[in-house]
Amino acid sequence: MISSALLKWFQKEGRFPDIQPTKINREYKKAIQRLDKVIYGIIEKRKNDTVKHEDVLGILMDARDADDGLGMTSHQVRDE
Repeated sequence: MISSALLKWFQKEGRFPDIQPTKINREYKKAIQRLDKVIYGIIEKRKNDTVKHEDVLGILMDARDADDGLGMTSHQVRDE
């Protein structure tokens, strides 16, 4: 489950570098991959939606850079 893996990762004492193949790091990476899949799926679904949404995701996706007028990439939206 995503939440239990993330909770274990945040609660553990001492932190191994992410490149160490510890059980907790593997669980954490799998949890992040599952979470990313869900988030990117929501973003893609929203990109194809013709309805304007007035929620946080809609605001982020509608935001434009003042200098070049470009919107955020899916990765940038995910990070926000």
